[in-house]
Amino acid sequence: MRLLPLLSVLLSLPATVLSWQSALIAAPSRASLEVPGDNTLSYCKDPSPYIFDISYIDLSPNPPVPGQNLTITAAGISSTTIDDSLGAKLFIQVKLGYITLLHKEYDFCEVIDAVDLECPLEKGYRKLVKEVAIPGAIPPGKYAVTADAYTDGHAEQITCMEGSIVF
Repeated sequence: MRLLPLLSVLLSLPATVLSWQSALIAAPSRASLEVPGDNTLSYCKDPSPYIFDISYIDLSPNPPVPGQNLTITAAGISSTTIDDSLGAKLFIQVKLGYITLLHKEYDFCEVIDAVDLECPLEKGYRKLVKEVAIPGAIPPGKYAVTADAYTDGHAEQITCMEGSIVF
């Protein structure tokens, strides 16, 4: 099925993105919800209480190009260690236009290996570089991805980011 490679790419991006968040001091305007770096990502809401403080997320090329590899470079600081005891979850939603292709919750510690990380995810600074193959044959349309990571019962927000791309 031709959508499977696309879904794997779309799922890799949010998984990478979930690793880096920013705490903004000012009240959020639409501009302040933009994720720092060369990307088209935005926070779902005011990121000041998020566990991750993002320095930047760079995508190359930006926007991604079908048939070319996408390099994701990100850096940030985690304010706490994330391990299995937190019961962290990752909710992923992928839409093509108004059609929901994926709407699923995952165990955070089980899926972060997709971006070469593992639990416990220690407190402190880290930098990540991940290369993802973009399939050459992608059905045309606007794809929207939401990645929302949180601790058990939504006690703390790890991150929440949204992004879209038109192919």
